[in-house]
Amino acid sequence: MVFLLAYTGVVSPVDAAFLPTRFDAIFFINRLLDLSFFIDLILQFNIAYVAENGVGLVKNRRKIAFRYLCGWFCFDLFSVCPFDLLNFMVSADVTNLQALKTLRLAKMLRLLRANRLFERIEVRMAVNYSACRLYAFGLMLFLFIHWFACGWFMVIDFENNEECIESSTGECCYNWRDCYAKQQETSTGDYFLSIYWSSSEVLTTTSDVYPVTDLERAYQVLRPS
Repeated sequence: MVFLLAYTGVVSPVDAAFLPTRFDAIFFINRLLDLSFFIDLILQFNIAYVAENGVGLVKNRRKIAFRYLCGWFCFDLFSVCPFDLLNFMVSADVTNLQALKTLRLAKMLRLLRANRLFERIEVRMAVNYSACRLYAFGLMLFLFIHWFACGWFMVIDFENNEECIESSTGECCYNWRDCYAKQQETSTGDYFLSIYWSSSEVLTTTSDVYPVTDLERAYQVLRPS
């Protein structure tokens, strides 16, 4: 489960932001993950939980099911919906593609399970909390930079600029990518340029890749100060 959550946190944002939906290896890996999380969803109806008084476990299946249905069930169910498949069922106009790209981020709801998973691990294992906090900080910093970069590239999908905007370098651009990556033809290059911008914004508060449109400037404001 830890591996599945790690894959979700790292690969799913890249898949939604940079990669087109097609029948490739990542598509089938995603379907296997959907199946794995769906099986876990079913298992949640059979996992006992600690009683409210902290003494003993509640093993009554009806109570377990009721507690799960009133808690995490809706999030878990939404996160296993294969929204990628909708790409092959709807017309390929710009509005539909934008909406579907956003829906693909629903997989990120799976990360809400991480807290439940770590609680189980803490109960069963002796944990060095100081080391855990240090590792958690490093992990969250990496994930934030990674997610911020993916969001920075996804902003382009929601821009419908028909007028050319003159950038700070004097070039005519429709978005930040036009100014800094016109010759870039690979998703890998786009990702590394986005990571460069994100890490510069988060770690140094400045970057030589600048926003061009109002939407890009609004997104830049989201960075931590």
